[in-house]
Amino acid sequence: MLNEHPERDLIRTYEPKNPAKGLCTHCYNSISEFGRSKTKCEYHWLKRKYIKIQERVKENKDRNSSIIEIKLKMTWKEFIRWANENQDYKHLVDPALTRKDMGEGFYPENLKWVEFHEVSKY
Repeated sequence: MLNEHPERDLIRTYEPKNPAKGLCTHCYNSISEFGRSKTKCEYHWLKRKYIKIQERVKENKDRNSSIIEIKLKMTWKEFIRWANENQDYKHLVDPALTRKDMGEGFYPENLKWVEFHEVSKY
């Protein structure tokens, strides 16, 4: 797994008319098919997961600041390190991230991979 991705700002190489080409929409790496993502490499798929966590924390802060304060307690590099150590998502059909303890923030010891349909019930 890469900690940095120098090609991310280059021209997109994925061609929707030719998905057999098999390249990420953001770089020249091969597509990783985890869950519903069919156009991203593993790096960008994980990056999107991290961005979604950031959005959830910001949304919670804006909407429910007086009820529960959920914090992001890890950097991108810490998240990548955790994902490298916990590669359960590679064995799931439609992987999603959730917190073990919903009253706590997002940090490596409180994250786990589950099937998307398990998270979407709540």
